[in-house]
Amino acid sequence: MELKISTKLALSIALLITFFNFILLVFTFNLSVYKVLTIVLAVFLFAFIIIRLFFQNFIEKHLKRIFNIIYADKTTMKQENSLVNLLNDAEKWKSNQQFDLDNLQKQNNYRKEFIGNLSHELKTPLFSIQGYIETLLDGGINDANINIAYLKKAVNNIERLSAIVKDVDTIAKVESDALNLNKTNFNILDLVKNTSENLELFADKNDVELIVNENSKSAKVFADKEKIKTILVNLITNAIKYGKENGTTNILVSVVMNRVVVEISDNGIGIKEDQLPRVFERFYRIDSNRSREQGGSGLGLAIVKHIIEAHNENINLKSTFGEGTIVTFTLKKI
Repeated sequence: MELKISTKLALSIALLITFFNFILLVFTFNLSVYKVLTIVLAVFLFAFIIIRLFFQNFIEKHLKRIFNIIYADKTTMKQENSLVNLLNDAEKWKSNQQFDLDNLQKQNNYRKEFIGNLSHELKTPLFSIQGYIETLLDGGINDANINIAYLKKAVNNIERLSAIVKDVDTIAKVESDALNLNKTNFNILDLVKNTSENLELFADKNDVELIVNENSKSAKVFADKEKIKTILVNLITNAIKYGKENGTTNILVSVVMNRVVVEISDNGIGIKEDQLPRVFERFYRIDSNRSREQGGSGLGLAIVKHIIEAHNENINLKSTFGEGTIVTFTLKKI
């Protein structure tokens, strides 16, 4: 069994003292071998015990603060731990602290990026509103050719601003675990059909055909109906936005064992492979210009992912650039 560091140190120093004491006795005093060995042994034992106590009561006492810090999160703390164990645990504690610091740095960078993105998203509609209103105040209100048009554009930007604020509030709730799920039993196929009907005008405007397919007449789930509707609106809207002219968006609802699987696919522009890992990030846009033109906040997929995770379910996105995208999510079947 490996000796404690304090014991090793005490042994080494005691042997050194004993050696010098032996040299002193042999060359200074005329003593018998028996007396020399007796004195040397006594000196060794005395030195070893005193030095050992010194290390135990002084060094370990001064390490107590570090000891308490390292074992602060443990319910039991053995005071007889050797310095070897203490040093090993100190190394582990250092690694854990470095890991925590790295995480804090990542979170700080993430916060800065989020604030920067949010500022940019809010600035665009605000400046647009300001420009239209100032033009109207400078006399444009009396110009019949622009007054109504500018007011409508200002209203559109106000709606976009409101949507961004609403999405930010939603994602703040889901990321802080403050999103309350009001789970009920409902047929998701009916919800899919209803949502698709509400988005038909938007699809027609973008020359995209909406098609609802069903592999089961009944697909009842236990989930938050309003939150699932939010998911469907986001995913179907994205499929329409990034679809191609005269393209199609397909919504397939099927039952696989104890899960209902909802698949939303399009034959649009698709997503480049290097962009796929970031699609669920906040404010990340595949095509920023196209998305902003149609009023996207850049938070839709991030919200979708958090809602699915709050239901303890999975969402998956596959895409081929130039061919289209498929998004699939699951819900518990009842």
